[in-house]
Amino acid sequence: RLPTLNAKDKTLLFVALLVTMFALLFTAVFYSHKKQELAETEKSYLKTVRSTYNKILNKQNHFYQTRALANIASDGVKEALFARDKNRLFELTKGRWKTLKSSSKFLYMMNFYCEDGSLLLAMDNPQKVETSKSLHIQKAIKSSKPFYGFVLNGERLEYHVSIPVVFKDHTVGVLEFVALPDEIFSEMEYINELKGALFVKSNTKK
Repeated sequence: RLPTLNAKDKTLLFVALLVTMFALLFTAVFYSHKKQELAETEKSYLKTVRSTYNKILNKQNHFYQTRALANIASDGVKEALFARDKNRLFELTKGRWKTLKSSSKFLYMMNFYCEDGSLLLAMDNPQKVETSKSLHIQKAIKSSKPFYGFVLNGERLEYHVSIPVVFKDHTVGVLEFVALPDEIFSEMEYINELKGALFVKSNTKK
């Protein structure tokens, strides 16, 4: 048989239960608020990271695009590409390639492609012969629109900027810069003090 509580004990028990209920309610509200606050912080940080990432990509795209257009506008370059004059194209471009290569440790390829998508000239290796045709190069030629993006080349991830070359109102090929994605990591680390890995789902076939 349970002991009978007097009025004082009942009051104390009621107060204790009431305090416990308020403590539990306060704890639940506190953790709910903290969880929401953390979610908002993560959302804000992710937004900042994405914004920084997009700015870096736009900056990189602009940098390589302006260099590509400057080279394309140089005397004789369009004509040499149109004529598939590999030696002439190399002589006209080697000075600019040397300057660009020395200004960026992440840039390692500068390629010219013919109208059919075949490789005409790789500035880093003029004797290089490549029989396969890249899908993004063919699309750039067909659409006469630049391509900017990541390409998985074997097990190596690369960032490509491919600019169509128009001669006499006709797309006669593509000038492409290829850089290591480390350039993006370096900028992200410098701006956001963020170190990490870049995961890319690629549907681009070489």
